[in-house]
Amino acid sequence: MHNTSLLTAIKKMFLLFAITVVHIIRFIMVGIIQGFSNHHAANSTMAWCRSLVKNLNITVEMNGKIPSQGVLFVSNHRSYIDVAVAGQYFPCTFLAKKELANWPILGLAAKLAKVIFVDRNNSDSRKKSRNTISQTLKQGISVIVFPEGTSYAGPGILEFRPGAFELAAYNNIPVVPVAIEYDDKNDAWVGNDTFIRHFLQTFGKKTVKATISFGPIITNKTPQTTMLSSRKWIEDTLNSKNKILIYEAIGGTL
Repeated sequence: MHNTSLLTAIKKMFLLFAITVVHIIRFIMVGIIQGFSNHHAANSTMAWCRSLVKNLNITVEMNGKIPSQGVLFVSNHRSYIDVAVAGQYFPCTFLAKKELANWPILGLAAKLAKVIFVDRNNSDSRKKSRNTISQTLKQGISVIVFPEGTSYAGPGILEFRPGAFELAAYNNIPVVPVAIEYDDKNDAWVGNDTFIRHFLQTFGKKTVKATISFGPIITNKTPQTTMLSSRKWIEDTLNSKNKILIYEAIGGTL
């Protein structure tokens, strides 16, 4: 990495933590006055994501229509960057691995944002998280879930875990599939790559370019049908996006 790129990345890492600390302080101050409700947390999360996207120079192309009501968004998962890319559009919270709660500063922000933590290897934890998701949605707050269970660079996506789709079907919760892709495939954070090394590589660039697409609302379906329909829509959308990227990479000629 060139020195200029490294300096850019270090500056953005400082901004990441500075913005998060300011977000935490603002969240607490407003909460003391207005109360620490789920709606306050969801609105605060949206504001935090918007600030990150702006200050880290993440350029996002958005396609589709976002429902105004609280729905369960199911998205493929490329990177930790997905959180800011998706969370900037509406008041929301996320389902995340329990390990995030222990991250310095970012873990505290996640707790205040009432992120729903889950240990996917523990049945009691999975049951508790599904109940929390249901209660959050009943308050009109959207929840974003990454049913692959981990980030994946692609091509394509991993198999989906069925829990979120069972919850949606049995409680008549509307589901909206979401497809997230990055122009630079190296922006995916996978395997044993460390957060700091990946962040410095990714944000040494002037801009991180992402595309997020929101699909149709899926309701009144069986868990299996909802899961397969969501997965197919996401796969088809990602394939279409990748064809465009390849087309552009070869100079717009086939």
